Amino acid sequence: MVYNARHLGIDGVYYDWVEISNPWDTPISLQGYYLSDKDSDRLQYPLPGKLLNPRESLVLYCSADLILSGRPNSGFGLDSVKETLYLSRADGSLADYVSLHNIPIDCSFGRRGTEGGFYYFDTPSPAKPNSGGERLVAAPPVALTADGVFDEVDTVAVELQGDGEIRYTLDGSTPDRSSALYEGPLSVTETAVLRAVCLRDGYLPSATLDLSYILNEGHTLPVVSLIGDPEDITGPTGLYQLYSYELERPGSFTLFAENGDRVQLRCGVKLHGATSRTREKKSFRLKFEDRYEGPLDYDLFSNGVTHFRSILLRMPQEGRPTSYIRDTLMHKLAMENFPELPAQDHRYAVLYLNGAYWGIYNLREAHSETHYAQHYGVDETTVTESKGSWGHNTPAEAVADFILTHDMRDAENYAYAQEHLDLESIIGWCILEAYSGNFDANSPNMRFYWTEADQKLHYALVDLDLGMFSYGGFEIPFSNDYEYQRLAAALMENEDFRGRLLGRLKELLQGPLSEPEIHRQIDALAQELRPETARDMERWRNRPHDWESMVETLHEFVDYGGGRTKMLLKSLKYLRTVNSKLLEETFGDMLK
Repeated sequence: MVYNARHLGIDGVYYDWVEISNPWDTPISLQGYYLSDKDSDRLQYPLPGKLLNPRESLVLYCSADLILSGRPNSGFGLDSVKETLYLSRADGSLADYVSLHNIPIDCSFGRRGTEGGFYYFDTPSPAKPNSGGERLVAAPPVALTADGVFDEVDTVAVELQGDGEIRYTLDGSTPDRSSALYEGPLSVTETAVLRAVCLRDGYLPSATLDLSYILNEGHTLPVVSLIGDPEDITGPTGLYQLYSYELERPGSFTLFAENGDRVQLRCGVKLHGATSRTREKKSFRLKFEDRYEGPLDYDLFSNGVTHFRSILLRMPQEGRPTSYIRDTLMHKLAMENFPELPAQDHRYAVLYLNGAYWGIYNLREAHSETHYAQHYGVDETTVTESKGSWGHNTPAEAVADFILTHDMRDAENYAYAQEHLDLESIIGWCILEAYSGNFDANSPNMRFYWTEADQKLHYALVDLDLGMFSYGGFEIPFSNDYEYQRLAAALMENEDFRGRLLGRLKELLQGPLSEPEIHRQIDALAQELRPETARDMERWRNRPHDWESMVETLHEFVDYGGGRTKMLLKSLKYLRTVNSKLLEETFGDMLK
């Protein structure tokens, strides 16, 4: 099984697996047999030396990541696109093999007893005899009527075509033999999702055709339709009920863009974030892996990056209600002013979940090795992303330990820091965390990248939802709570780093971070959102004018205490490494 989403789960994680079965009437010893996915190395994994009795099976997990005592694991995963699995004897001679390709999600592939050839099984039965199954998989139906966003229409006549019987649903559930029979064009008169399959005798049911018809909704933002079986999303074992960090369910993502583009891809759907998973309006991570339809290749954020393995459908956790602006603004400032600091681009959209209006969401880039590689033009296999810390026994940890245990005032020690730290990313992170007054700059809200290409540790920006509430400043990036803050504080001991950070801060406060410019940025984002906010507030039981109040608090933050510039410079006075003389020399009249 290579496309596993619900069988033999371990703590909510579902792995590839293979079953070794004895269909004969006499016991067979597995001693001296090996499993491998490489023809060049057929002795990769020795099977446990046990005796398989007649009609008995041994199920092995297949994962490079799984380390669980008492559970046999081959140590390698199975490629979900194309793979050959070999069963060999100790001398390397082939005992059996199977070619794996085009296996539907949640279906297994195998033999039935001693019959020749292989079958697809839509009801996998690990550790039990295979039954049912079909030799072939039906092709999905096709739509002769394109889906999309339709305004000022009374109805859309949807025509389908396919080989065999077509069954369909209109509630997001996966069609089966009990679903409605398609007998001619369907009249869609209101927003709905249509899922259809082809059924043929002697064939496994086809993959679903997923269509979204958004009628007379009058949106000014792009529309995203997310489709997944309701049991997988809101059912007793679905994402909304289990809150699991690992649980992933199959779904379908469609974007209807402002320019008329339609982008659709099957994907994995997971919950995203810590706070949001416990709330009614949740954030999602969409995974575009090979086991679905492969990566998303589209210039989703109009920034030149066209290759995505994952994206976020993000619901900001600023409080209730939300402005949808705080975190977005800080990442926008990062991308415009600190290109060395990995951040997450955005695109506002309206979400429909199985045809139901779900409100305003933020399409966001997701931090990952792929994300970094696509932005900075390096091979993603040379990139390591870490969350919260730089990991143990890693090159990044060795660099950090050196910085924290050596005097950065020493020229030789600082030269080492320059060689192995991306100082501009650290400067950008410090300035934006301080400017926003983010009081949630804790370990889970940190990302780091180590790249073999330059042998450097890079800071990254993530989750400033709780910025622009508190009026704190530079005590935030330079406190002693976490190692990444102590590392930044250690660098501030060095005159060159200190000068670079203060000089960059002065330049920004006179331009991109000046009060008039931040007010303009807030207004621009608010203007983009404003036509959609009343309906969103109503959907989630907030008062429409509450959103306007939240936006006003952002402007108040910028103006508080004589302006954010004055407040931020005032916070520098509390740093031991920044004295009044240095402040006066650097900022002059800006201090008044």
